[in-house]
Amino acid sequence: MAEFAWHEGPVPAGMPVRQVHGWLADATGRVLVQDRVHEQRFLLAGGQCEAGDLDWSATLLRESREESQVRVVGDSIAYLGHQVVTGDSRRPGPYVQVRLFGVIEAFGPPAPDPDSGHVYRRLMTSIPRAAELLAWGRAGDQQSRAALRAARRLGLPVDQPAPEGYA
Repeated sequence: MAEFAWHEGPVPAGMPVRQVHGWLADATGRVLVQDRVHEQRFLLAGGQCEAGDLDWSATLLRESREESQVRVVGDSIAYLGHQVVTGDSRRPGPYVQVRLFGVIEAFGPPAPDPDSGHVYRRLMTSIPRAAELLAWGRAGDQQSRAALRAARRLGLPVDQPAPEGYA
């Protein structure tokens, strides 16, 4: 069974980064979680780095457009930390999953993800509720606290967000 250890420091040299995901907030203080109905789970927007991505921010910007049809303010993106994954039977490890924070500036109409063909519902909810829905345990709770700090630094109303709903 895979294990996840959260770290807020830099990614260790030589450790492969397999995925980049983002805690993406709107102006009302809510964050986006993908409701992947076909998989019966929730996820953050993000995915694998591709050859054309200049950096992790570019990966997040591209994946957010492709999967969730949201445009993120490029200069709002901040590094939150990473989790080291060990014991993943599908991929040799250890490896890293990077977590970033960003602000959503616009929502496009829902469309299929080019990689999977699925349309992911966009649930906008509070950061603590997102952590609950993601069900990532301690590592998820630690990430959500880092996301709260980042959102507060930007002045987003995360302590009194708008009501939960689909966008």
